[in-house]
Amino acid sequence: MTFPVLFTMDRGNWETFVFIFLALFFYFYSKQKSYLAAFFLAMAIAAKLYPLTFLVFFLSDRKYKEILFTILLAVLFTISPLLFFHGSILENLIIFKTNLDLYFDAYAIGNFGLNFGCSLFGLIKMAVLGYSIEIGFLKESYLTIIRAVFPWYSSIAAILYGLLAAYVAFIDKVLWRRIAVVTIFSLLLPHVTADYRLIHLLIPMLFFIQNDAKTTKWEKGVCVIFALLLVPKNYSLINTMAGVMVGHPVTPYFYDGVVFDPILLMILLGLVLKIGLEEYKKEDAKKQYLLYLSDLKKAKDVLSLK
Repeated sequence: MTFPVLFTMDRGNWETFVFIFLALFFYFYSKQKSYLAAFFLAMAIAAKLYPLTFLVFFLSDRKYKEILFTILLAVLFTISPLLFFHGSILENLIIFKTNLDLYFDAYAIGNFGLNFGCSLFGLIKMAVLGYSIEIGFLKESYLTIIRAVFPWYSSIAAILYGLLAAYVAFIDKVLWRRIAVVTIFSLLLPHVTADYRLIHLLIPMLFFIQNDAKTTKWEKGVCVIFALLLVPKNYSLINTMAGVMVGHPVTPYFYDGVVFDPILLMILLGLVLKIGLEEYKKEDAKKQYLLYLSDLKKAKDVLSLK
C-alpha cells in the first residue's frame, strides 16, 4: 500500500473512482478499443475536470470523433445528475459556479490546498511565503502577489501543455512514456494538486513494468523517482509562522513534502523526456541512414543503365 493509496482511502476522496476510470481508459486505449476508452475518460472528466488533458491521446491519433464523443458524454454525465437536486438545472448550475468561485479564492489563491500538495504552483506559493516573511509582509500583501502571479502562471501552463501535446503526438511513440508525461503534467501544472492524486503515477508505472525493452541506466533512475514519489515525505515542518501570516484554516505550518514532491516530479519528467528524445534521435538517424542507402542504390541503378 503506497502513500497516495493510503491517503486516498483515509480521505474517502472521489479520486479513487477517477483513478479507476483512467486506468480503464488506458487499458482499452492500449487494446485499440477507442469508444470504450472514450466512455471511461468521459467518466473521469465528469468527476474532475483535469482528465481533459488525456484527450491528447485521441488528438495524436487523429481520432476526432472519439474526442467529440468524450466531450459530449462528459457534459451529459456532469449535467444530468443536477436533475435529481432540488431546484432547476439553471439554479443548480449557478450554485455550482458559486462553489467554484469559493474554491478559487480558498484553494487556488488562498492556502487551503497548500499542505499535502504537489503542484508547481504550490512550490511557488512556498517561495512567496518565505520571501514575504523575510521582509515582513502582511497577509493582504501575500495574496496580492499570488493574484498577480496567477494569470502569468496560467498562461505559461497553457503553453507548456501545447508543447506537451506536440511531444506526445509527434515525437514519443512508447506508451508508458507518453502516459507518464501527461500524468506528470496533470499533477504539476494545476494550481492545486493534493498528494492523493499521486495515485495516478501507478498507471504509467504499471505500463513501464510491462515494457519488454531492456532497461537503461536512465530508466533505473525513473524507477527510483517513482519509488520516492510513492512514499510519504511529510516528516518535518517548514516555516512555522507562514500559516499564521496568511490565515491558514487548519494549521500554522507546512510539511516539507510540499517542496520535495514537485521537485521530484520535475526530475521524473526530465528523465522521461531525456529517454524519449534520445530514442527519437536514434530513430531519426536510422531513418536518415536508410534513406541514404536507398538514394545510393538508386544512383547505382542509374549508373548501371548508362
